[in-house]
Amino acid sequence: MRLVGAPYSPWTEKARWALDHHAHAYAFRVYTPVLDEPWLRFATRNFSRKPATIPVLFDGRATLTDSFAIARHADAKGARSKLFPASQIAAIEAWNERSERALRAGRALSFARLDDDAEAQIDFLPSFIPKPLLPYLRGAMGPTIAFLRKKHGIDEALLARAHEELDAALDGLREALAGRPHLLDELSYADLAMAVVFQFVKPVDDRHVPLTRSHRRCFSEPELARKHGDLLEWRDRLYAAHRRPGVSSSAPPCSVETR
Repeated sequence: MRLVGAPYSPWTEKARWALDHHAHAYAFRVYTPVLDEPWLRFATRNFSRKPATIPVLFDGRATLTDSFAIARHADAKGARSKLFPASQIAAIEAWNERSERALRAGRALSFARLDDDAEAQIDFLPSFIPKPLLPYLRGAMGPTIAFLRKKHGIDEALLARAHEELDAALDGLREALAGRPHLLDELSYADLAMAVVFQFVKPVDDRHVPLTRSHRRCFSEPELARKHGDLLEWRDRLYAAHRRPGVSSSAPPCSVETR
């Protein structure tokens, strides 16, 4: 298996968590926004107007271009406890939709902070650029941010309702949990999908998802973190109990399947 994604992305984390839960071995390629766009379109045979998004999993002749599809694929091939029990598929799909809406709102809020954070803009530049050159290339982030805003549909209307949508999603999570450790009868993908939403509230500890200081700042909503501190504790307990370390390795560009 070969996974393409961004280490800081909650969508990538959803896919990696499912893969790691079943101890699947996979090579991991870090995706660079804009620069890798043509390659990703070619690799996924996406020559339409549809956005080229991550994560993407290549497994033999199979190409999966969505974290939910990747997780189901990992679950179908895995031998450990199922994240998609057959009797709960509809409920898990509904929770994934809630996760997707909340993540889109959180991403919009993070982009608004990125606009005003010079350090974060520099930290988002590709890692292969020599450090002395980074401050001089910060100007390149303006067009990059504009491209990503358009790609992900981040407009003023979304920004206006994003905070409220994210807050409502967390209120709904609390009500559904009602003090229980899991949303359904046992650990499922529903828990994973909602746990990663907190990457846009107060990111999980660096031992799980490493972030720079500026990334962590852009991905934080202090007001929501204070209000939903009990849910952050739930997220942390879930990670401590169920987030197994992965067995992935880094993959150079030429090692990724394009069939």
